[in-house]
Amino acid sequence: MEAAAALLEKANIEFPRREAYVLLCSILSKDVSYVIAHENYMLEEDHINEFSQAVKKRIAKMPSAYITGVKEFMSLTFKVNKNVLIPRADTEILAEEAISLLSGKDKPCVLDLCCGSGCIGIAIAEYVPQSSVALSDISEEAVDTAKENAEILIGGKRCEFFVSDLFKNIPLFEYDLIVSNPPYISEKEYESLSEEIIMYEPRTALLAGNNGLEFYEKIAENVKSYLKEGGYLLLETGAFQAEDVCSILKKHKFSNIAVLKDLAGFDRVVRAEK
Repeated sequence: MEAAAALLEKANIEFPRREAYVLLCSILSKDVSYVIAHENYMLEEDHINEFSQAVKKRIAKMPSAYITGVKEFMSLTFKVNKNVLIPRADTEILAEEAISLLSGKDKPCVLDLCCGSGCIGIAIAEYVPQSSVALSDISEEAVDTAKENAEILIGGKRCEFFVSDLFKNIPLFEYDLIVSNPPYISEKEYESLSEEIIMYEPRTALLAGNNGLEFYEKIAENVKSYLKEGGYLLLETGAFQAEDVCSILKKHKFSNIAVLKDLAGFDRVVRAEK
């Protein structure tokens, strides 16, 4: 463990000891408390080789979630791969607001647009038991991953899936809530992202034109046909985009527009009502 942490530190991996534990726990299928309690346990040769390979991948900047194949989100463990973005803690703000808005509604219908791994829509289905959730993504591979996660986590119940470029292949239906974490990185900003993101996370799930607002414009132009009167639209935004997104929604006559901050105090979610 110490040798692995030292190698990760030398490669400028942040929190190297924690990362080493994440990799080892995944290989042993044990939680961190077990691994710490058995720190002097002699690993089998197969486990040593697996751990060594995992550390090498992490040194090569592959994110731990892609090495282990899983990432926790909203206390649920999602499968992830190179076809989907890794779920992030900031996005839990979006999921929590959706769940709060839907609580108490009778059999609400939800659309998770640009669903990726399905983490938002599936979390809603899990924590709003009477809800029905449609999940869509332009990537067929991402939709396949979301389907797999839905099957593992909630038995696939109350979820349907569409391969669609935004609303293109989604049947017309009025949802109670539409939620989306769309691509919102500008071309210029993309160049400044970490090596890990550029090398491994899907480019099409990140890039959104010259100013990063391309998908917000497209969503705002079409979303009202898919929302009930009084229905909500929830959008994740980049840390400095909320004001622009609010302006787009005002232009399209949405009401009760509000901005929610993430745990770091950055604007993260824009909420609007039809």
